[in-house]
Amino acid sequence: MPVWLSLFAGIFATVGFFAAIFGLVFLVVQGKRTKGKPRLRLAAGPKKGTLSYWVEWDPATYDVEFYRLRVQKISPGRVEKESTHTFTMNPGQKAPFVHHVVLPARVMEVVDAGSRRDLICFEARTSDEFVLIKNYRANLLKRLMAKPAKLPSYSQIELQEEDAPPVMTLDYAELQVRRKKVQALEAAAAAKAAKKKPAPAPAPKKEEATKASEAEADEVKSAEANPVESQAPAGKATEVEDKRSAEDQAKDKAAEEKAAKDKAESTAN
Repeated sequence: MPVWLSLFAGIFATVGFFAAIFGLVFLVVQGKRTKGKPRLRLAAGPKKGTLSYWVEWDPATYDVEFYRLRVQKISPGRVEKESTHTFTMNPGQKAPFVHHVVLPARVMEVVDAGSRRDLICFEARTSDEFVLIKNYRANLLKRLMAKPAKLPSYSQIELQEEDAPPVMTLDYAELQVRRKKVQALEAAAAAKAAKKKPAPAPAPKKEEATKASEAEADEVKSAEANPVESQAPAGKATEVEDKRSAEDQAKDKAAEEKAAKDKAESTAN
């Protein structure tokens, strides 16, 4: 075999060896990432007219934060062709979770009709606008919501109504700004309410309290040492004094008359 042919074969074998190793590593890593990739699942909710959905993924592999579910109804044969509804979570979820939502009446009307022509689209969105999509025809979604499902044991988010129109149009960054403004307003209102409360009365000083207690003790001792006899009412005391005064005047008058009589008799003799 010529030398150049042997050299070419050696180079080709070396490249093939390293390519095989790279392919094996790539398949292992890709398989792991595929296994931990976020997935959107739907099931019947806890009550009639409600839906439960959950997102499962490996947080160690995918660092994402889900903050909103977007539901879109598409009905070509109806008067209202389309409608969009959102359910925003506060705070967002950085680990697998289960979220229960109340589907709007306009969506439930289409689901209950169960037409194959109507389509319900579900989108789970992250903070960096990564989207998981799940589409159901109305008849299939009706069948799904009629079957009770066993939900995974992830973090549970309470039953939630759809967002108000001002919130529905905001993206993740705008929501964060809005939440900070609301928190600032709440803090300002709490501080204003705290200022209106009257300040508590200062506690008496220790020396004043001691003096007051000593004075009370002295009054009690004085009362025990000199008990006060019960007195007649003021009205009765006045009547007794008036009566004694009249008797004294009568006695004085009688004494004067007697003295005058004795003087007259002595003069006559």
